Amino acid sequence: MKKVFSFVLSFILLVNVFSQIAFANGERFIVSTEHKSIINIDQPYEDDAQSSGLIYHYSLGISREGNTTLYISAETVCDMDVVKSGFKGLKVERRQNSNSSWSSYYSYGNVYQDSWIANFEEELTVDPGYQYRVICKHYAKKNILNTQTISNTSNIVTF
Repeated sequence: MKKVFSFVLSFILLVNVFSQIAFANGERFIVSTEHKSIINIDQPYEDDAQSSGLIYHYSLGISREGNTTLYISAETVCDMDVVKSGFKGLKVERRQNSNSSWSSYYSYGNVYQDSWIANFEEELTVDPGYQYRVICKHYAKKNILNTQTISNTSNIVTF
């Protein structure tokens, strides 16, 4: 019965996720209704995560809001037996142009929730004249011996 419930809940979550995804030119985007922006999530998606077991879906994206506001959105969806999920080493990086190397701009550190699903949304004031991206490791913990992390890098936004 627990597996049936888990399957049904996973199906409902997937339907909900795909109902908020728009496709254009073969790329995936999340439409943010709260901020009325589009976040490119052309990252390794849920099929890559399912092979190791605990994390079913993950996403990380950024968008430009006005002249100096960077909107960050991240999600980690796990097996329902997971007791803690979130993001390890969540940080914003920037560079001056495509020929420059990335440097750390702002760090949120580790962000966890005592749940099988974790969401992170934040607005950050940034300096114009740079390209920005966000990096993190999506994290899931079922017990002390059973954890999973998946590295992820967002799209790039220029201010």
